[in-house]
Amino acid sequence: MAGLTTDKGYFAQRGDADAKSMIDYNYENYIDIDDETRFDLATLVMAKGNSKSTGTPEFFAWAGELTDRDGTVSSTTAFASASTGFYAQSTANLRVGDILHLPTAGEDGDHIRVSAIGAALVTIAALNTRTAAIATDTGYIVLGEAAAFNSTTSVASTYSEPSKVTNYTQLIRRSVSWDETEMATSQEIKASRIEQKTSWMRKEFRKDLGFTFWFARGTQDTTNAYQTSKGVIVQLANGSGVTAVNAGGALAAANFTALAEGLALYSDSANYKCFHGSKAIGGLADLGTTARIGQQDRTGAYGYAGQQITMSDFTFSMCFERILQEAGSPYDGYLVALDMGNIWCYHMNNYKFKYQKDAIDDNGGEIVKHQMKSNVGLAVTWPKRHGLITGIT
Repeated sequence: MAGLTTDKGYFAQRGDADAKSMIDYNYENYIDIDDETRFDLATLVMAKGNSKSTGTPEFFAWAGELTDRDGTVSSTTAFASASTGFYAQSTANLRVGDILHLPTAGEDGDHIRVSAIGAALVTIAALNTRTAAIATDTGYIVLGEAAAFNSTTSVASTYSEPSKVTNYTQLIRRSVSWDETEMATSQEIKASRIEQKTSWMRKEFRKDLGFTFWFARGTQDTTNAYQTSKGVIVQLANGSGVTAVNAGGALAAANFTALAEGLALYSDSANYKCFHGSKAIGGLADLGTTARIGQQDRTGAYGYAGQQITMSDFTFSMCFERILQEAGSPYDGYLVALDMGNIWCYHMNNYKFKYQKDAIDDNGGEIVKHQMKSNVGLAVTWPKRHGLITGIT
């Protein structure tokens, strides 16, 4: 590409027009990258979020989970308090020597040790005087191994191979050009047209990024040699085991309670940005009597100025996302709770985006052409650390 290429900060771009005019060109339907008072998802990601450079359009992470420490007795057979075994619904997370805690058997529960594991039958030995039978469908907790001191008996490996989660960066461009007639006008008119078109280009580029971050599918076409990134909605709504709460009506404090309960097991920071469409606005306004809602300092995390709902150490900061609203149903009825510490922007070749001046020199008509260019992808690490409330009306 000819001409100047820059990857200056997002908001520094405003001063990069060829000429500085006092005119600010506003468009009715846009989200302006020049507006620092309202931070939506794309602005957070591009201006202040976590980022990593990648040398290839494909990037990936290894995702896995630790072994579940709970289980359930099969519903087929119950065992008396003196029995030496029970049938488990699954023995995948059990090892010989593990201690099992049965909390339903009295206040302190019963503790048993696994002696042998069959296809479904678990042979056990009591660690305390058993107080109750092992009932069908009762739950138990796996504590850990009880091995003999200096035991030389090996134990079976329980390593769980993680899965490879793949995503791609996506080439996104928006350009604007001036023809010979425009460039031949007076300096004042020319400067005005340059500022007007450059402003339009920034705004459209900004929307391209936002819609991609939310809704892109994540595909690779080897025939035509292009990739599309996987957006937030696809990574969460179609993710395995993602926390999702369906409101199915007006938004209520109970939805946030259920959301916090679902996120609690996997949460990292417990501080969430909740991006929502217009359907949630009325419900949020009515929550003052049932949930603590307060003003967050404008200088807080990510510069967000808005309201928050708090319970225990969970904080849900509200942020109206125009893109969800503009996309219409069903997305205007979504509220997406994101842990921004687990959102990463992968970008090709060490830059998130470029502003390219004089990107083309075509004497046949478009004699000057500027463009904004980005090759980025969004990684939503650990989908279970993020949540959805859908169906808000």
